[in-house]
Formats: sequence, structure tokens, C-alpha cells
Amino acid sequence: MCYNLRAIINSKIAEEIFMSLNYITIGKRIREIRKKRKISQSALSEIIDKTPTLVSYIESGIRGMSLETIVAIANALEVSVDVLLSDNLAINSRSFMYDISEIMSGLTVYERTVIIESMKSLKETLRENRYLIANRPK
Repeated sequence: MCYNLRAIINSKIAEEIFMSLNYITIGKRIREIRKKRKISQSALSEIIDKTPTLVSYIESGIRGMSLETIVAIANALEVSVDVLLSDNLAINSRSFMYDISEIMSGLTVYERTVIIESMKSLKETLRENRYLIANRPK
């Protein structure tokens, strides 16, 4: 009896965690990275040993996925799982680094310098004017 109650509680906790994930944003992230890597849904489905229909459902947010499937997708796309889950994580600094790396790839030295200097200036401006954001009318 106690074991069954524990199983029910654990399944309810897992269900709450499972339900709190936004599968639409995860799917969009998978699609975005897959397209950047120039991998078709069909090719991805072969790599992860799932049907093309399931890959389509995952990218559309219609279906969730098992831990094994998300790890397989991350491996196939050569990213970490937290990059795929970035919009669902409270702290996702690795995902930010991935985004910055993607933006900075293929830039000339001049372009990189301009972007870095712009980022520094933007950071300083945001910090100097933080009070405006905190006190803005809603």
C-alpha cells in the first residue's frame, strides 16, 4: 500500500514536471537547429531511429518525447540537451553561449569587433538606465 502511494505521488510529480515543459518551444528549437545543420526531418529520423512523423510531431510540439529521444536528438544535432531545453530552463547560460557562438560564426574580424563593442555599450546603457525599466508604467 505504501509503495503504491509513493508510486502515485512520484508519477504525479513527474506529470507536473512533464506538463510544465513547453513542447512547442522545444520543437521550434529542434527545427531551427536541424535546418541550420541542413539535416532533413527524414535524415534526423533515421539517425535517431524514429519515424519521420514522430520527428514532425516533436517539432510541431504535438508530441512530447522521452529522455532517450531528446538525448538522441541532441547528439544528432551536435548540441547539448540544455540548448534544446533553453526556453524551459531557469538558468540557461550554456544556451546563451551557443546562441552567441552561432551569431559570431563566420564574421570578419571587423564585424566581430563592432558587435563586441556594441554589446559592451548596450550592457553599460542597460545598467545605467535600469531604474527606467523598474519604474515604467504598466
